[in-house]
Amino acid sequence: MSDKEKELAGHFLNPTADSSVIEQAFYDYLVIDGADAMEIKKEIATAVQGLKAQDWLAAQKGLMRLRQLGVKMPLPFTLILKNFQSLSRMAQKAGFKNLFETFSYNK
Repeated sequence: MSDKEKELAGHFLNPTADSSVIEQAFYDYLVIDGADAMEIKKEIATAVQGLKAQDWLAAQKGLMRLRQLGVKMPLPFTLILKNFQSLSRMAQKAGFKNLFETFSYNK
């Protein structure tokens, strides 16, 4: 995983991270081929809101819309998101509300 991917993943796991910083980092990370920048930024904002709230369905919809706009999702990022989604489901099965609560748990 590259430093950029680690930084991006860290932003998504930080509930206090500034959304505008995450959106810009995400925009800089993606492979964008001549699509409408304003529309892409709007969909990135939607995806980031879903990711920060750990609303995986909303995040998936935003990411699917980005793909429809011609944005290429790097494979490592796609795999990271799938891992977060799986971890989130496991945390909920264990009785936690989300990953934030799981990571802050002290026995």
